[in-house]
Amino acid sequence: MALTDLQTFPEEFQDHWELPLVGDTISRCMVDAAFHIQFLDRKDPVTVTVESPFTLTKGGVSKRLSPEEPIELGPALELFKGIVVTALAYKTGHLRIELSGGLMLTVPPDDEYEAWSIVSDHNLKMVCTPGGTVALWT
Repeated sequence: MALTDLQTFPEEFQDHWELPLVGDTISRCMVDAAFHIQFLDRKDPVTVTVESPFTLTKGGVSKRLSPEEPIELGPALELFKGIVVTALAYKTGHLRIELSGGLMLTVPPDDEYEAWSIVSDHNLKMVCTPGGTVALWT
Protein backbone atom coordinates (compact mmCIF):
# COMPACT_ATOMS: atom_id res chain seq x y z
CA MET A 1 0.00 0.00 0.00
CA ALA A 2 1.56 3.26 -1.05
CA LEU A 3 0.97 6.30 1.07
CA THR A 4 -0.82 8.96 -0.93
CA ASP A 5 -2.50 11.09 1.75
CA LEU A 6 -0.88 11.93 5.08
CA GLN A 7 -4.36 12.36 6.56
CA THR A 8 -4.61 8.57 6.63
CA PHE A 9 -1.30 7.99 8.38
CA PRO A 10 -1.68 6.46 10.89
CA GLU A 11 -5.29 5.33 11.38
CA GLU A 12 -6.31 5.62 15.04
CA PHE A 13 -8.38 3.06 16.95
CA GLN A 14 -9.31 2.85 20.64
CA ASP A 15 -6.11 1.13 21.79
CA HIS A 16 -3.74 1.43 18.82
CA TRP A 17 -2.80 3.04 15.55
CA GLU A 18 -2.71 1.00 12.36
CA LEU A 19 0.30 1.96 10.29
CA PRO A 20 -0.44 1.77 6.56
CA LEU A 21 2.64 -0.22 5.71
CA VAL A 22 0.75 -3.39 4.72
CA GLY A 23 2.21 -4.73 1.50
CA ASP A 24 5.34 -2.58 1.77
CA THR A 25 8.77 -4.18 1.62
CA ILE A 26 11.62 -3.43 4.02
CA SER A 27 14.22 -1.84 1.75
CA ARG A 28 17.06 -1.41 4.22
CA CYS A 29 18.22 -2.51 7.69
CA MET A 30 20.85 -0.37 9.40
CA VAL A 31 22.76 -0.51 12.66
CA ASP A 32 24.39 2.37 14.51
CA ALA A 33 23.49 3.36 18.08
CA ALA A 34 20.03 2.03 17.15
CA PHE A 35 18.48 -0.50 14.76
CA HIS A 36 16.64 0.98 11.77
CA ILE A 37 14.38 -0.47 9.12
CA GLN A 38 13.44 1.62 6.12
CA PHE A 39 10.63 1.49 3.62
CA LEU A 40 12.03 3.37 0.62
CA ASP A 41 9.93 2.00 -2.26
CA ARG A 42 6.91 4.18 -1.51
CA LYS A 43 5.73 7.71 -2.23
CA ASP A 44 6.54 8.77 1.35
CA PRO A 45 9.61 6.82 2.60
CA VAL A 46 9.38 5.71 6.23
CA THR A 47 12.08 4.86 8.77
CA VAL A 48 11.38 2.83 11.91
CA THR A 49 14.10 3.28 14.54
CA VAL A 50 14.42 0.93 17.52
CA GLU A 51 16.57 2.21 20.38
CA SER A 52 15.68 -0.32 23.09
CA PRO A 53 15.66 -4.12 23.38
CA PHE A 54 13.17 -5.83 21.08
CA THR A 55 11.98 -9.32 20.23
CA LEU A 56 12.19 -11.09 16.90
CA THR A 57 9.85 -14.08 16.61
CA LYS A 58 9.68 -16.73 13.90
CA GLY A 59 7.91 -20.07 14.02
CA GLY A 60 7.05 -19.62 17.68
CA VAL A 61 10.69 -19.08 18.64
CA SER A 62 11.53 -15.67 20.10
CA LYS A 63 14.93 -14.04 20.38
CA ARG A 64 15.52 -10.90 22.41
CA LEU A 65 17.91 -8.47 20.73
CA SER A 66 19.29 -5.10 21.73
CA PRO A 67 20.85 -2.22 19.79
CA GLU A 68 23.28 -1.96 22.71
CA GLU A 69 24.76 -5.27 21.52
CA PRO A 70 25.18 -4.62 17.77
CA ILE A 71 27.25 -7.75 17.21
CA GLU A 72 24.17 -9.79 18.26
CA LEU A 73 21.78 -8.09 15.78
CA GLY A 74 22.55 -10.49 12.92
CA PRO A 75 19.20 -12.31 13.21
CA ALA A 76 17.37 -8.99 12.74
CA LEU A 77 18.79 -8.73 9.22
CA GLU A 78 16.25 -11.40 8.25
CA LEU A 79 13.74 -8.53 8.23
CA PHE A 80 15.39 -7.24 5.04
CA LYS A 81 13.04 -7.58 2.04
CA GLY A 82 10.24 -8.71 4.36
CA ILE A 83 6.72 -7.74 3.29
CA VAL A 84 4.52 -6.20 5.98
CA VAL A 85 1.33 -8.08 6.86
CA THR A 86 0.42 -6.00 9.94
CA ALA A 87 1.96 -2.91 11.55
CA LEU A 88 0.46 -1.67 14.82
CA ALA A 89 1.58 0.92 17.37
CA TYR A 90 -0.28 0.41 20.63
CA LYS A 91 -1.17 3.27 22.95
CA THR A 92 0.66 1.34 25.70
CA GLY A 93 3.88 2.02 23.77
CA HIS A 94 4.25 -1.42 22.18
CA LEU A 95 5.11 -1.68 18.48
CA ARG A 96 4.37 -4.83 16.45
CA ILE A 97 5.31 -5.39 12.82
CA GLU A 98 4.42 -8.76 11.29
CA LEU A 99 5.92 -9.87 7.99
CA SER A 100 4.96 -12.52 5.48
CA GLY A 101 6.69 -15.78 6.26
CA GLY A 102 5.80 -15.51 9.95
CA LEU A 103 8.52 -13.14 11.11
CA MET A 104 7.46 -10.59 13.76
CA LEU A 105 9.25 -7.64 15.35
CA THR A 106 7.90 -6.44 18.70
CA VAL A 107 9.22 -3.52 20.72
CA PRO A 108 7.98 -2.87 24.26
CA PRO A 109 8.13 0.60 25.81
CA ASP A 110 11.16 1.54 27.89
CA ASP A 111 10.87 3.17 31.30
CA GLU A 112 13.84 5.49 30.74
CA TYR A 113 14.34 5.96 26.99
CA GLU A 114 12.49 6.42 23.71
CA ALA A 115 12.00 2.79 22.69
CA TRP A 116 11.11 3.40 19.05
CA SER A 117 10.16 6.06 16.53
CA ILE A 118 8.58 6.19 13.09
CA VAL A 119 9.44 9.07 10.78
CA SER A 120 8.38 9.79 7.22
CA ASP A 121 9.90 12.20 4.73
CA HIS A 122 6.69 14.24 4.76
CA ASN A 123 6.34 15.55 8.31
CA LEU A 124 5.18 12.51 10.25
CA LYS A 125 6.83 11.63 13.53
CA MET A 126 5.59 9.06 16.03
CA VAL A 127 7.68 8.36 19.13
CA CYS A 128 7.29 6.00 22.08
CA THR A 129 8.47 8.27 24.87
CA PRO A 130 9.92 6.99 28.17
CA GLY A 131 7.29 5.13 30.13
CA GLY A 132 5.19 4.16 27.11
CA THR A 133 3.34 7.30 26.09
CA VAL A 134 3.14 7.65 22.30
CA ALA A 135 3.62 11.14 20.87
CA LEU A 136 2.41 11.84 17.34
CA TRP A 137 3.17 14.79 15.07
CA THR A 138 1.91 15.22 11.52
